[in-house]
Amino acid sequence: MLIATARIGGLITYGEVAQGILTHRRVVPRVLWAVHQQCVENGWPSLTAVVVSKATQKPGYLSSLTEETEWRRLLGKVYRFDWEAVAVERDVSAGPCGGRGPE
Repeated sequence: MLIATARIGGLITYGEVAQGILTHRRVVPRVLWAVHQQCVENGWPSLTAVVVSKATQKPGYLSSLTEETEWRRLLGKVYRFDWEAVAVERDVSAGPCGGRGPE
């Protein structure tokens, strides 16, 4: 679901992620952390950048204009990255990052 969102240059809310993986909203940060870690370990841009608050349309962790600028720069990298070329492990920790691979 995150890969599909990135491929179209979109954003997805925390609530939509929770619905998509059939879990409670409180579980989403742990799932996103696992996705982020998988991206970092593989040298990919953090796919979790596409996940935002419904109210602000920005990630919940932003607290300054500098962080917003960095987030927008990261979004550009995520949108330009060739997600078709990566193989995402089928693993619960992969969560919305994949399953069978890029969606």
